[in-house]
Amino acid sequence: MKKALLLGSGELGKEFTIAAKWFGQRVIAADSYNGAPAMQVTNEREVIDMLSGVDLSTTSSQNTSWTTSSHKP
Repeated sequence: MKKALLLGSGELGKEFTIAAKWFGQRVIAADSYNGAPAMQVTNEREVIDMLSGVDLSTTSSQNTSWTTSSHKP
């Protein structure tokens, strides 16, 4: 099972999480406050300082099997 780290867990992230889980993804939501909308439906959650490079690096390096995607306009 692949994992997706969701940075920012608002309403759009919640919709993404629902769809990703439907396709068999394991989703970890990260945001600066507990109880963000996507955190209500994810497998795991992390509350971090979203402006801290150290927090972001630590969260992303806890598991190296993330599914990544890039959007190029």
